[in-house]
Amino acid sequence: MKRKFLVVIPARMGSKGIKGKNFLELDGKPVITYSVEHALEFTERCDILISTDNSDFLDTLKGTLQSKFKANEVETVDEMQFIGEALILHRRPTRLAEDETSIMSVLSEIIKTLESLGRRYIGVLLMQPTVPFRSRSDQERILHFLESEAGENSSYVTFKKVTDCHPARMYSRIGTEDFENAKIFPNHQQSRRQDLPELFLRDG
Repeated sequence: MKRKFLVVIPARMGSKGIKGKNFLELDGKPVITYSVEHALEFTERCDILISTDNSDFLDTLKGTLQSKFKANEVETVDEMQFIGEALILHRRPTRLAEDETSIMSVLSEIIKTLESLGRRYIGVLLMQPTVPFRSRSDQERILHFLESEAGENSSYVTFKKVTDCHPARMYSRIGTEDFENAKIFPNHQQSRRQDLPELFLRDG
């Protein structure tokens, strides 16, 4: 069965901030596992692809998914492993797992490879492992948008409201120990939090 949408979970081993953040344990299981579990709820409507350079994790996940979906055979094409109809494991090569590698370059190569294998999609749903908690209603809302409202160049991004870390509270360094207000919102430097202009931050 051909599905219109591809869910991609990108998780490289390296990280500039928190080392190995995608695979650190959170309440007894790796952070990435939450996104995998969320994605698996939509295997009837989407193909699911997990892309990582962590071979140990992929080997473990492969066994788990084969057992869960009773898939006896795994088809391997280059860096892609296909489990059943909807599950794809992408063993990301080193050149796509560098600090400088953009997520867009990873997605572009994934899409090109899948298209060369006859798999074409009209939409991609990106699930970042570093956002492990999602509501079912949020996921349904996004899928509904993709299936019934999205145009060729549409994009649906989730945001969270900026509260205490508002740009009006930011400062620039002007010396070793001297700072000045960044003047991003010069008329709100002394405003109460509830009087600050509403801003939102993309949350992945």
